[in-house]
This record gives sequence, C-alpha cells and structure tokens, in this order.
Amino acid sequence: MRNYLKRILKSSENQVKTQYLKTSYSQCGEDLLVDYIFQLRGVQLPTYIDCGAHHPYFLSNTARFYEKGSRGINIEANSSLLRNFEQHRPEDININVGLSDKKSEMDFYIMKDETLSTFSKTEADYLITSGKGLLEIKKVTVTTLSDIVERYCQGIFPDFLNIDIEGMDFQIIDSLDFDQTFPKVICVESAEYSPIGAGAKRNELINLLVSKGYYEYANTNLNAIMVKNEFWFI
Repeated sequence: MRNYLKRILKSSENQVKTQYLKTSYSQCGEDLLVDYIFQLRGVQLPTYIDCGAHHPYFLSNTARFYEKGSRGINIEANSSLLRNFEQHRPEDININVGLSDKKSEMDFYIMKDETLSTFSKTEADYLITSGKGLLEIKKVTVTTLSDIVERYCQGIFPDFLNIDIEGMDFQIIDSLDFDQTFPKVICVESAEYSPIGAGAKRNELINLLVSKGYYEYANTNLNAIMVKNEFWFI
C-alpha cells in the first residue's frame, strides 16, 4: 500500500510539472519569447515565414508554433535539407529557393556546418578565415521575399518573420515595403558569427527595423526580437 501511494503521489507530481513545462527548439529560447508576445496580444496560432529555415526542429524558431497548430512557409536554398521539412512539416509550404533583394541566380556557398551556408561571398570568406570549411559552391535561383508573400500569402505578410540568411538579412529586409504589409514580429540574427557566441552586435540591422516602426523587445545577443509598434504599444 505504501509503494502504491508513493506511485500515485509521484504521478500527480509529474502531472503538475508537465502542466507548466515549456518546450523550446530555438538556440536561445527565442520561440518562447515570440510565443509570449503573441499570447499577450491574443494571437493563439500565428502564421509564419521562416527564411533560411535549415531544419524542421534543430535550432528552429518556428517548430514550436507548428506543433501548437500554426502553419506557415519554410524557405531553404539547400535542396538536400528541404526533404526533412517535407517529411516532418508536411502541412507547411516548403520552398527550395534562395532569397535576395532581386530575382536572379547567385552563387550559394554551402558550408560543412550547413547552418552557416550563405549567398554572401564576404560572409563565406569570413567564415573560412574563422576556421569553417566550405563544402561546395553552386548556382541557385533566388527571388525576393515580397514575391514569396505575393505568390503564397495573397500579398499579406504572415504574423511572424524569422530570418537567418547569413550576411544577407539587411538587404532583404531593406527591400521590403513596410507601408504595404508587414509581419507583427520579426526574429533576426543580430550578431556576427562567433564560435563562442560573442559576436559583435549588428546595430545597423536593428536600427533599420527601428526606422521601419519596430521596437526591440528582446535580444539574446545572437538574435533580436522586434515587434511592430502598433502591435505592441496599444
């Protein structure tokens, strides 16, 4: 009887713990912060667009939302990585294309650490001098983020933009017309690469978003979470 009661009490304790458990797939808990923002504003299932998505779960800022029932778009230039999304995120729209500020074809520098692959030669050279290996360079078709929104979202930006396009984030964001349509929340890589996570802050990127009407809600040093002023200050 005593062991039975212990099991009952243990089970009850586990249920209480599970009730308050929060799972994060992000590198620094960014998905929990973004989720909290949307919950405060009454958006239970935000739509999203994940640029440079890389993996459906590993270091993903959108996997938590997918598991909760949200749906969105994953954009990944590396065709070999897109198969994971088709398998594990089949209800999302998964697109194999690169992003830039105009439609063209560009050299894609695929690094051995595929999370660091980039269309920026400057970024690729910096990574190589930092000790990162280059796997291959291949030509990839690129389009604009505005074109993706027009084609797949009827011209209306999803609620959440996650963007991690090594070295290309500024020009992609700068090419958007925020007067027409915009995401409510943006998570963007806001630090230069550092093997110990101590890269210099990319203030020019944060300042650009501030000039577009965003408030810097949080910064994990790796990523900045920016919220549109009219969505946050109500």
